[in-house]
Parts: sequence; structure tokens; C-alpha cells
Amino acid sequence: MILLVFAFLAGLVTILSPCILPILPIVLSGSLLTGKHRPLGVIIGFVTSFTFFAVFSFSLARALGLSTDVLRNVAVILLILFGLSTFMPQLQVMLERLTSRF
Repeated sequence: MILLVFAFLAGLVTILSPCILPILPIVLSGSLLTGKHRPLGVIIGFVTSFTFFAVFSFSLARALGLSTDVLRNVAVILLILFGLSTFMPQLQVMLERLTSRF
């Protein structure tokens, strides 16, 4: 239950994150054309989907016996690789070849 509460709070904070906040006015203003309550639905959708995926990913990691520290370290390494690929064309080509199969 505590995990669910924290995941919900994290979903609320996600709306204010730098990757969501710039596009939120565009999404919300576009949704005004279809109804007065649509912007509230968009925000509830953001929060609900983040809560669901946070709880689901934690449960999946626990069921598979994976440590959250290991998952966090893998995520940090991937973020660093993707960040470096924006500055290094050779790395970008290599990552593109690896990920294009997926």
C-alpha cells in the first residue's frame, strides 16, 4: 500500500518534470476543443499510467528476483550512453545498429 501511495505521488510530480511540463500546455489546450473536463482526464491519465507502471515494474523486478540497485545502475548506464551518442556520431551509429533490431 505504501508503494502505491509513493507511486501515485511520483506520478503527480511527473507532470512537473522537465520532459512533460513543456508539452503539457499544448496537450491541455488541444484537449479543450473536445470538452471542458478533458484536461483533467489528461492529467489523471498521466498520474494513473505512471502509478501503474511504477508499481508494475517494481513488482516485476521483485518477482524476477532483480535488485532495484542493479536496475537503477543499468538505467544510469543507458542514459549516459544515449547522452554520449548525441555528441559522438560513431557511438550513435553503433547504438542505432544494436537497437534497430528491436
